[in-house]
Amino acid sequence: MMKLLYLFILLFLHICVPIYAQMPIQTTQANTSKDLIFIKKVRIKEPVQVSADRYGNIFIADKNGTISKYKNNGDSITAYSPAIRANITLLEAWATLETAIFYQENQELVIFDRFLTFKQSIKIDDTMAGFARLATLATDGNIWIFDEVDFSLKKYNTRTKTIILHTPCDLLFQKKEYNLLFIKELNNLVYLVDKNNGIFLFDNFGNYKKNIYIADAKSVFIANDYIYALQNNKENKENLKNSNNKISVNYVYNNINNIITQYNTPIAQNYKPVDYELVAVSDNNLLLFTKNEMYIFKMK
Repeated sequence: MMKLLYLFILLFLHICVPIYAQMPIQTTQANTSKDLIFIKKVRIKEPVQVSADRYGNIFIADKNGTISKYKNNGDSITAYSPAIRANITLLEAWATLETAIFYQENQELVIFDRFLTFKQSIKIDDTMAGFARLATLATDGNIWIFDEVDFSLKKYNTRTKTIILHTPCDLLFQKKEYNLLFIKELNNLVYLVDKNNGIFLFDNFGNYKKNIYIADAKSVFIANDYIYALQNNKENKENLKNSNNKISVNYVYNNINNIITQYNTPIAQNYKPVDYELVAVSDNNLLLFTKNEMYIFKMK
């Protein structure tokens, strides 16, 4: 009898755990709305990835593979142009001393110093992943990888050349429904950002914590404990002249005061809607990117 009861409990957990894992955890949220103050507009070349370091410097990768570094006021500092053009899948500069570039097509993670001088290249081979959908530096100098073949989050030790953490993700979301944007480790948390399912949070040991669902996000940027999500503007085109482009900010890890703040871009005379594609944050400046411009706003 006890054996039958034990088998029943195992069957129940097998059915319920996958369902629970896919459900976003709901938290109490207060909603506020604030206006942004326009500072400056900078001409740039067709950005595909953006990042920022702890000192407020801005990094922009364009479609030709060039990486440009700017001050947070928009002044240009330096740039790196590759000898061979390649599509940049991920750009991460938060570590300050190192900037990581992942090329999915080449299965290669390239590390630069803070002056965008080449340091090393790490090829993702079959001992690390069947096919790396995303890869980035961990805070301890190792590598986080999302393996598309076995659908898992992995941590690779660059010194011992072994996989030291392995978290299957097939119970978190369906393979056919995912569209991963980037992966980032920050403050002992690993953020796996999916366009369709929101953000999956893990601790730095690869243990799954929860899912934060963000609807209609075009671009997501994570800084400190904040998630900045550039969301699609669903306003009727006829009303765009009198409406703002909106960006939502979700404060994640203060469950007592967990808030969503919606920032509104200012409406000028003869206002024309701006189709923002990417979002980033540098110090107290919020940056919005179009196909050929960077808009710098001050957050109140």
